[in-house]
Amino acid sequence: MSDSRQTAQIQLSSKVNQHIWVVTRPLGQADALITALQQVGQQLGIELIVSHQPLLQIEACSFQLPDLSNIDGVIAISPNAVAHFFNSPLVDGNFTPHTADQEVYATSNTAKDSKSIPLEIAYESCQHVKYWLAVGEKTASSLQQHISQSVISPLQMNSEGLLNLPELQAVAGQSWLIIKGVGGRNTLSQTLQQRGAKVLTLDVYQRKLPDFTSQKAIIEQQKQHPIWIVTSYEALENLYRILGLSSDYLHRTPIVVSSERLKQLALQKGFTIVAVSAGASHTQLVQCVKEYLESYLGE
Repeated sequence: MSDSRQTAQIQLSSKVNQHIWVVTRPLGQADALITALQQVGQQLGIELIVSHQPLLQIEACSFQLPDLSNIDGVIAISPNAVAHFFNSPLVDGNFTPHTADQEVYATSNTAKDSKSIPLEIAYESCQHVKYWLAVGEKTASSLQQHISQSVISPLQMNSEGLLNLPELQAVAGQSWLIIKGVGGRNTLSQTLQQRGAKVLTLDVYQRKLPDFTSQKAIIEQQKQHPIWIVTSYEALENLYRILGLSSDYLHRTPIVVSSERLKQLALQKGFTIVAVSAGASHTQLVQCVKEYLESYLGE
């Protein structure tokens, strides 16, 4: 029996509208999931209203490109990490955020007359890297667009899944680069270091609280008593803050989460767990919601 089946029998408040669901992925990363959830409603013969309220605002960070000549392997944590690693312009040795309408070029200051070159050339040193790993299928697909080597990703799409890969067992004496966002878990880097690897982490983007207008929309959405789909601790924390939820654990806001770890964190904040997905991918979340709705409709 799946996690979503196990939690589908929980008693929700009578105010909860089980036909209204809110996807909370960042802007530009939710359309496919929304469409797939709407199709689930059609398949089950119910009118499913799927809204989008981003709980994270993604912004690029300035970073300095490290020396990749001695790197044995690179690990990309998310599609955002891949996008910001390969799509920020180089200025005076540092990669800096750019606007959407800017051409993506690196600036070479080695010649007498400074000139711009395609960013891909600035990453030629990536080509010798032996291992390229990614947390999930979407991250792997994004990474594969930028490199010629094969990208490896685990079936279990998290740090624990990565750490179980054969490529990360005998890493003593190796050097690994982890491309990620600011914050997040440090399980991966700590475990690799414990296994004898030298680990360099590179923060290429940051997650911020949504702007004031977005926060107002989230508060208005809550008045419809929907079920929220949350796939990260940062998003969970932002939802808690924006809705001004109390610390007495009585609000019981219903959510679907993408892992057992996130479930435990959400329970500590008083959320009601409607279902637990097997992971954060579109496919896994859609399957989780479908199973929940099938159970709900069959009651």
